[in-house]
Amino acid sequence: MIKSLKITMLLCLSLWIPTSVVRAHINSFATDQLKEMSQVMQLSAQLDSLSPNDTLYIKYQGKDVIVRTKNNRVNHIGYCIFTPEQRSSMQSPVFDFLERYVLTLDLPLKRVKPINNQLAEDGISFSGGEISSMPHLYNDSTLNLSVSLVDDKKYNVSWEKDNVPTFSIEFPASYDLLHGTEMSENERRLAEDLKSAPKVECKSKQVAKEQLLPNFFINYYILPGESYYLDNLNSNKYYKQDSVNGGYSLIFTPHYPIESISNLFTSNEINCDYKIDVTLKQYGFKQTQFTIPANNFVNYFFEQGCKAFFGLKEYTDKKIVGLLIMLNRAEGYCHTIRVTADTDILDNSTGNFKARIVSYIPVSRIKSLYEEYEN
Repeated sequence: MIKSLKITMLLCLSLWIPTSVVRAHINSFATDQLKEMSQVMQLSAQLDSLSPNDTLYIKYQGKDVIVRTKNNRVNHIGYCIFTPEQRSSMQSPVFDFLERYVLTLDLPLKRVKPINNQLAEDGISFSGGEISSMPHLYNDSTLNLSVSLVDDKKYNVSWEKDNVPTFSIEFPASYDLLHGTEMSENERRLAEDLKSAPKVECKSKQVAKEQLLPNFFINYYILPGESYYLDNLNSNKYYKQDSVNGGYSLIFTPHYPIESISNLFTSNEINCDYKIDVTLKQYGFKQTQFTIPANNFVNYFFEQGCKAFFGLKEYTDKKIVGLLIMLNRAEGYCHTIRVTADTDILDNSTGNFKARIVSYIPVSRIKSLYEEYEN
């Protein structure tokens, strides 16, 4: 009888343990504003029901609200304005932004200025109705949605019915605005996220011979990319042909140090044991320093939607200095990263690069940065 009771208790425990692991409490937020929104809306109990990657629909003031988690972190709270079909047809940061922004106008959040003044300061203009009416556009199948990024500087989002605009809204393509953050928070979270960036598995991408341009060097091919303002700041990739299977792989060898370093920082295809000594320059002449694996470093920026551009600044007998631009056009910013290494770093299988980051620079300021680069 006692033995039977023990078996029953063990079975109960085995059934209980997985459930407790899956339903871990969600108490991490992608931004400080999302945390404040959750507190004001008293969402603690609802968040307890969510899995690490989950979606919840609730009501606020009679309107549908979406709450979404990703990697055990709340990364979106907002009115339902855009359907899943609209989101899947065009990837854009404007969806989360507008849903969150319109909801914040209804919430009793801490404000330092009236809402109309806030709209003007944020550079938001609209026509065809009030901004508060946007949740009523949700699930209206008679409307056609269009989203356009104008000159990499501002967004225009409009709804049309029978080719006649019914509502439109325009706002800057600004990272701070799109995420509801300020620079101090951006810098703090960038450091936190880089230090905790997960280990990644690098996988080579297949390229066809027709995509590559041969060079006068033996077994040296170029996959042309884009240039950004300057020809030598580009996303080119450099390949060699494998003698065994005839395929092509990225160059990563001491014989071509510049091309190898460019490949390392503009792709996430090279498995290596190198590390990055990061210095993150911050507002108020502060800085944060830490060291992370090179693969994690590069992959983090790609996961955020950045495109990499690399250019050589200095090459001597002792060191290599490059400029790495991680550009996110959709969110209106770039990170400029000065990469430094000893010239012989590729002679060994391990070593440390140095990376000095100036983060979240508005696209509108990029031109002046390149003028500095040229001098």
